[in-house]
Amino acid sequence: MIPRVRFWPVLVLLVVGTGCGDNFGSIMMARMNCANEVVDAFGQVVDEESAQRVTDLYKKRYDKRLESIKKREDDYIKANDYDRIFSRMGDYAADVKQNANEAAKNWQDLKKVRVNPEIAARLEAEVSDLFPIILKEIEKIKTRKDLELKRIDGVYREALAQKQQELAAQGQAGPVDPKEHLPALSGLEALTKKLFDDDLVPQHVKNYSEFRAVNGTFVRGKRK
Repeated sequence: MIPRVRFWPVLVLLVVGTGCGDNFGSIMMARMNCANEVVDAFGQVVDEESAQRVTDLYKKRYDKRLESIKKREDDYIKANDYDRIFSRMGDYAADVKQNANEAAKNWQDLKKVRVNPEIAARLEAEVSDLFPIILKEIEKIKTRKDLELKRIDGVYREALAQKQQELAAQGQAGPVDPKEHLPALSGLEALTKKLFDDDLVPQHVKNYSEFRAVNGTFVRGKRK
């Protein structure tokens, strides 16, 4: 099992600093804890039987938890009127690829892209320090996940070879069908692909990161 790190001191300070109730920090910590627990479960996989237990656990527990986290996040974004800003940031990042000068000019005046300057300033204050930290921590989780999957691939290959020998001893020649004989071991990566490729970094975080990469900040369009 790859050692885990579950406590993020700087992130905790940012979460506490935003006050009580849900906020981006508390919601993202819930999301990262969920992902970390999935990686911890990967560490228990040593054969097809244990892989099946992890598969059953994921379907029973983590799918529901992720849905709950997504709902909390959607509710928070809508309650704070952030949904339109995140959407416009995604549009802006795409516009830059078409016409960087025009896109930058539009963001000099937030009214042209129909964004409330006060809401934009509030969002910037909340996430400008938080999101970069979150993205770094997510990369650490993904690194742990990749190392566990690499180890599990070795377990899978060994189990595949063993199954091949068993079938040959029974007079059944030909290749082994992993989906038939090792469905859990062969399906773990695909099972959790959505979590690590999509759910762990929500679209609004991607939009903000892309926006910052090309524009610096959305408050009055000024680059930091």
